[in-house]
Amino acid sequence: MGIKIEVLPHNPLYTLQFSHLKFWLQHELRGVPVLAIEHIGSTAIPGLVAKPIIDIDVVVRAEHVPAAVDALRDSCHWSHKGECGIPGRHSFRPGRIRPVHNLYVCVDGCLGLRAHLAVKRVLLGDGEMRRRYGEVKMELAKVEWLWYEQYNEAKNGIIEEIMAKGGISEEERRELIRGKDALSLDGCLDS
Repeated sequence: MGIKIEVLPHNPLYTLQFSHLKFWLQHELRGVPVLAIEHIGSTAIPGLVAKPIIDIDVVVRAEHVPAAVDALRDSCHWSHKGECGIPGRHSFRPGRIRPVHNLYVCVDGCLGLRAHLAVKRVLLGDGEMRRRYGEVKMELAKVEWLWYEQYNEAKNGIIEEIMAKGGISEEERRELIRGKDALSLDGCLDS
């Protein structure tokens, strides 16, 4: 039996869920100079189908990454998974905090963060690209996968197209792919 990916119509509650998680993060990261807490991934895009998983980038300067990692890990709400092959983007697995989410601590200006924000910017501003991406996701959700990353790999073509439109160079896109076997900007980038 394969793995089915749940892709649902956009839910306006995603914004509220992000706000709840942002509140928790601000509390746990008090004392750490955080530049921004960004809602990224498909749940941040009104009108786009999405897995019901909130994706979040916490943006800090490089010198503050250790403090942010320690604060999140010490809170017992998140476990640090490391950079997962993408320099400057630290992944975390959530513990008891709900809703289900992916959390990343990103160095300001790092390629992983720039790619996340480029994808978000393009999908917010380009209805045709948003429609095409949604169609791809819905088609892929019909497939039973042997492992989760196959779904993410199957999205690579359209994700690369979106990133290119968002100003991520071909060399940078290759770097992301080299850094991670499956390019998954929907949010090790995706769960």
